[in-house]
Amino acid sequence: MPGRRFSTHCQGVTMLERFARWVLRFRLAIIATAVLLTGLSVWALFAKARVESDISKYLPADDPVIQRFTRAGEKYGGVTVALVVVDFGDVFDARALSELDSLTRALQKIDGIKWVISLTNVDDVQESQIEGEKAVLVGKLIPAGKIPSTAEELERLRRYVLGKETLTGTVVSADGRYASVACTILEKADRVVVAAEIERVARAEIAARPLYFSGFPNWTKTMSQIILSDMARLVPIVALLVILVLFASFRSLRGVLLPLLNVILSSTWAMGLMAALDWPITMLSNAVPVLMMALGTAYSIHLLHRVNESYMSASPQGGIARTLSDVFVPILGAGVTTVAGFLSFLTTDLSFIRQTGWIAAFGIFVAMMLALTLLPAILSLLPPPKPRARSDANGKAGLFLTRTFDGIVAEVLRRPKAAVAVASVLAAATIPFILRIESRFDMVEYFPVDSDVRIADRLMREKLGGNTPVWITVAGDARDPLVLRHALLAGKFLRAQGDIQDVRSIAELLAEMNQVMSGRRSLPDSREGVANLWLSLEGKDILDQLVDGERRELLVQGRCRTGDTGRLRRLVAETNRFLSGFPRRFVPVRLSAAAAETAQKAGEVTRRWVAFALAMDIQARLSRQTAPEEMLRWLDESDHGIRAEAGELRKKIGEYLASPEAELEIPEERQGAAADEAARLLSGAANPESLSAALGARIFASQADAEENAPDLMALSRSLLILAREERGRARVVALAEALVRRLGPEASGNRALRTDIEGDLWELEAETAWLPEEEAPPRSEKPVEASLAQTGFHEVTVEVDDGIVRSQLSSLGLAILVAFVFIAFQFRSFVAALLGLIPVGFTLAVIFAVMGALDIKLEPATVLIASVVVGVGIDYPIHLLSRIRLEGRRSGTGASAAILQSVHSVGRAILINAMAVLLGMLVFLFAQLIPLHYFGSLMALAMATSSLTAIIVLPAALAVARSQFLRRICSAADPGASAPDRGG
Repeated sequence: MPGRRFSTHCQGVTMLERFARWVLRFRLAIIATAVLLTGLSVWALFAKARVESDISKYLPADDPVIQRFTRAGEKYGGVTVALVVVDFGDVFDARALSELDSLTRALQKIDGIKWVISLTNVDDVQESQIEGEKAVLVGKLIPAGKIPSTAEELERLRRYVLGKETLTGTVVSADGRYASVACTILEKADRVVVAAEIERVARAEIAARPLYFSGFPNWTKTMSQIILSDMARLVPIVALLVILVLFASFRSLRGVLLPLLNVILSSTWAMGLMAALDWPITMLSNAVPVLMMALGTAYSIHLLHRVNESYMSASPQGGIARTLSDVFVPILGAGVTTVAGFLSFLTTDLSFIRQTGWIAAFGIFVAMMLALTLLPAILSLLPPPKPRARSDANGKAGLFLTRTFDGIVAEVLRRPKAAVAVASVLAAATIPFILRIESRFDMVEYFPVDSDVRIADRLMREKLGGNTPVWITVAGDARDPLVLRHALLAGKFLRAQGDIQDVRSIAELLAEMNQVMSGRRSLPDSREGVANLWLSLEGKDILDQLVDGERRELLVQGRCRTGDTGRLRRLVAETNRFLSGFPRRFVPVRLSAAAAETAQKAGEVTRRWVAFALAMDIQARLSRQTAPEEMLRWLDESDHGIRAEAGELRKKIGEYLASPEAELEIPEERQGAAADEAARLLSGAANPESLSAALGARIFASQADAEENAPDLMALSRSLLILAREERGRARVVALAEALVRRLGPEASGNRALRTDIEGDLWELEAETAWLPEEEAPPRSEKPVEASLAQTGFHEVTVEVDDGIVRSQLSSLGLAILVAFVFIAFQFRSFVAALLGLIPVGFTLAVIFAVMGALDIKLEPATVLIASVVVGVGIDYPIHLLSRIRLEGRRSGTGASAAILQSVHSVGRAILINAMAVLLGMLVFLFAQLIPLHYFGSLMALAMATSSLTAIIVLPAALAVARSQFLRRICSAADPGASAPDRGG
């Protein structure tokens, strides 16, 4: 067996020596190739590099969330809104309104903008008079060119706007200080370019007022700027730090320039490959050059240290050949595990994490290969280093660290169980903190607290309803009353969610118009009623903003005032749960003509609709959670025995008979008798025929006259039946509304908006047309109506990205640990060695996750990288230590404890110096402008410190306690009697 091992070893050395001779033989070709590839990489960077900070582009194009988001953007002219907020002090000032109007018109001229909405061009529903009759008018709140200028006009506008909830807190703040301008950007436009142009135009138009820019397009614009500025800022800092570390280590020019050249080339090749593949620079991949600088120098440092040692006992080329033979496997092992750590991100669906993993892995691989090829090629052309440089590099530096850790490890090996117990307790103590970790992807929180983005975001959320679009699309005939009811209920649901403001839809608009005409904030009951109102909307901008061009889909939109992922996730889940309750196909049911059983079933559906609407309105207006089931029970208990007052019904009938709208002109002396008779009959179960006969007898003196006017009598009877039904309905609605308001208490009694909403909901009980799901409708029913509801918007994209981050953490970490385990097990031919080698990594991960939980550091794109990078980089330390223990055990023939102690003495300082270099490199991220990179740098620095200390303190103790076959085998080649580590003490 010993001979066989020696033979394999010799074969391996021969192969490595051949590789070393190949490098020296083709050194000029290697250098020329490196120059060529660097030139190509630089060309690709300058010619093709681009920045992408639009998170909707990070998810796969075939993701249903992205498909809905993109489709809605294409159909309605963009789902991304850029917001400009102007601090006027007082918006309702002639000069302020003039400036706002000028800004609005200037922004409308920018290419890529579909809609611009502000106080000076917003559409509004108002009551009007046409030929003396009440009418509803939908038009601009402030007609073009008619900006109010007098104090009376301005005060009238102030009272109107601040008294209307559809305007207050949306286009103007409740205190009248801030005005917002919302710019909807076309889906195919470059949002970053358009957002930059919006800011330029706004600052040019209103130079003397404080301006704030918010919304997703502005975030992406600012993020793109920061991505580039962070790269320009951080790379020189980390380069300077690397230079200082290298100079302190080697005290020579070559010791500084060669490792620096390695990481510069590896970074350039990596970023050049990214550009060549048309992969954009993102908020994550912009950290790759800094990572290359911090991690990539280790291979060059290892090589140069060994070269200096080899020069002392061999010729320059012989020393380089021996160095390559000695360091090839350690450098390859360290590089492969780090590459594997980054490649573990290939399991994610998020393109920006996956691409960052690819490029970082490629960069590390390049740094490793350049250390094994290019640097030896260059060194072979240089004269040997001066003896002083060798002495400085290998003298007494670090003696204090060596002695300190030698003493610590010796003490640990005397009491290994105590050391392992302490480490186990510390690891167990991290569990409660680890369980507190939450994921959150809030793009705004990437920016510093005092940044313009954060200030504008706070202003929008506190004063102007938020800045995150939330949409529900309703596919179906936009003019069908039943489809509109679905949309109206969806709007009520959104408004009830608390974080949603500025809810708008064509259904809400029609209900508001109907309120102007009839006093009921509800939808018309028939297509004819909808059509009558729709006519007032034709040609208006607001119609195209809320309904597609074919009128086959309508939009329910709102704005969310939170970016908290937990709340957004609840919103997405609750919305999906709400939408799942709607049937896709349903059948209209005319209650007056339907069979009793069908009418009853359809009536129950309507009552459930009303109960849900009431619960949502109460939740929205009073911030009081109310279950729809509770409202349904209340409705069943209260909705009986309500009758219209006879006197009120008689009064309404008399007024109608005397009005010009009456189908017959009735002599004044006969109106009273006709009204009395009609009221008597209508208080019971009257029909058009019986009512027409009774009225004919009261109005006309002869039967012949009544028969002659029979058509008009029948028309009048039908009108009175409608009037009576409406009066009974009004009495029912008023009584139920008053009862519910009393039930809700004093808080509800003075809330006019709630009372209006409640009455509007209750009027649905009087609708002539109800509906049933298609599967519940009787045969030979009317043609089914289709309606499909779905949510979309930036809130859903945010949650999908956040979910992808969590999946990425689990999958990438699992894969990285598996690869590390397999690599160690293969290298040492021992599963026990693999388990022991993972101890430093596992302990480090526990500490890092515990710190995240304790300090409320969220799991997001930057911090999700940490765990797998820790595995890839941190596993190097136990590998180096275990390899050295194997070498010392076979070389010296001492027991395991002596081998462990000698190994820590030999490689412990190198581990600590390497960890310190990486630690300092990671701290460079504290100079970044993006907040998550601060967390990434700090946690990675902590991870390097923890991983290195655990490797040289806890791992030796675990090895001493384990007494494994692995240790007996590796320490027995030269000393068969060494059966187990000395547990001493």
